Amino acid sequence: GAPLVLPLSEEVGAALIETYIRSLEPTKPGDTARVVALTREMIAAARDALPKESIELADRLTQLGDGLRALNVLDEAELLLREALTLSEKLRATDHPKTLQTKNCLAVTCYWLKKLDKSVPMFEELLKVRVASLGRQHPDTVMNLLNLGINYADSGRNEEAIPLLEEARQGLKTDPSKGSVNAVLLESYRKVHDLKNPRDKARVVALLTAIFADVRRQLAQRSLAPATELAQLGQTPVDDTRAPLCLQR
Repeated sequence: GAPLVLPLSEEVGAALIETYIRSLEPTKPGDTARVVALTREMIAAARDALPKESIELADRLTQLGDGLRALNVLDEAELLLREALTLSEKLRATDHPKTLQTKNCLAVTCYWLKKLDKSVPMFEELLKVRVASLGRQHPDTVMNLLNLGINYADSGRNEEAIPLLEEARQGLKTDPSKGSVNAVLLESYRKVHDLKNPRDKARVVALLTAIFADVRRQLAQRSLAPATELAQLGQTPVDDTRAPLCLQR
């Protein structure tokens, strides 16, 4: 077809990407390949249309790099997001919201690449900045607590993961992500506590009881997601091991 001309408006560019992706079915291999090809075409168009050292290019590379991450093109996404972060840190303050957004996207990508030695320090830096600027109750901070807690848990640092995950669990309230923090927190509890010890086992049972209470409250509101979670928890013995369900952005 005709070569793609990338609109210089960030809003128009984002709308174009979303329209293309929504028109396809990324679950089908052929359609996924088409979306990846489109994203690469837009990356090339961005490099042609925008100044090499500009915040506009940094933001576009973040947008497109995170798109590649969502499409599971992780190695390529990491390179693009590192470039975007370098630009953003050079042209903006390191605690600028856009710089933090790019760093978060890169940290998530490194997590999925199993580069925990890279993702953990970034999530630690992000949490420090967000606590200072937004406070611990802000939704962005809560999601950062969840992300860092998951990273600690996957690194075997369960003692450090538990307080972060407990705080995230309280902050998420009825957010859909609560199912993820429940699963990871329960896994960390089981790894840290000796289930043969009555006191430790009581703590695990108390967590399970609290999770069931949360799910039942949501079921009363006719939510389908808690029903699925309740079924999963009901089928999970206390000594079973479950992997994290997902990592939230």
